[in-house]
Amino acid sequence: MAKSELSKERQIELSGLFSLADDAELAEVAALFEEHPEWIVTLYKNYQEKRRAVQTGDRELWRRIIQDEKKELEVMEKKE
Repeated sequence: MAKSELSKERQIELSGLFSLADDAELAEVAALFEEHPEWIVTLYKNYQEKRRAVQTGDRELWRRIIQDEKKELEVMEKKE
């Protein structure tokens, strides 16, 4: 994450999201970030949007976020 565009503060915040992950899950995330460092910023922005949706109780925003995630995953699966 140190090579990403995120500030140190945001890197620490994002790192905290993985505190409950086990070693295998962390290895997968590390591999993803190593291969596709652009996903670091994407994941952080996604986290911020979800956080905003929860804080404001905006269910429509939450639905849009999830729909966008599904679309991204479908695109990724097609590339593999």
